[in-house]
Amino acid sequence: MSEKKPILSVCPEQFPGTTSVLRHYNLTGLVDHSDEISPETVRGRKLVIFGGWHPIYYEALQRIKGEGITSAFFWTSSVGQTDFSNGGIEITFLQIISDLLRSDLLDYVILGTPQNLNMFQQFTPVEKTIYLPYAFDWDDVQKHKKEDLEA
Repeated sequence: MSEKKPILSVCPEQFPGTTSVLRHYNLTGLVDHSDEISPETVRGRKLVIFGGWHPIYYEALQRIKGEGITSAFFWTSSVGQTDFSNGGIEITFLQIISDLLRSDLLDYVILGTPQNLNMFQQFTPVEKTIYLPYAFDWDDVQKHKKEDLEA
C-alpha cells in the first residue's frame, strides 16, 4: 500500500470538470484525489481541497476543523458561468463559500484564474484567497488555439 500524500483533493463524480482539474495536481507527488470523503481518506493529511460543492462538505469541514486539518475549496467556474448560470446556482455556491470563509469553517478558496481571484476578493477576506493557476500545459493549448473547430 502506498503512503498517503499530505494533500487530499475531493470532488463528487457529478462534477467531471472540477475533478479533472484537481486530478492534474496529482502529478506533483503531493496530492491524492478521491471522489469521496471519509475519516479514513482525511486521516494524516495536512490539507483537504474540496471541489464541486456538495452539502456533505458541511459535516466534513466541521470534522476536519476539529482535527486541525487545513481546508480549502477550489473554485473552477468562470466569472461568466458564475454570473449567468442556470437558476443562479453558481451565485448560491459563491455565497456559501464566502460565508464559510468569513465564519472560519473554511480556511481558503483556491482560484485558477486572475479573474476569479478578483471576483472572490470582492466578497471574501483577501488573505483567504489563493491564486493557483490550473495545472495543465499552456504551451500545448497555445499550439492549437488558431485551429478551426469542425462540427
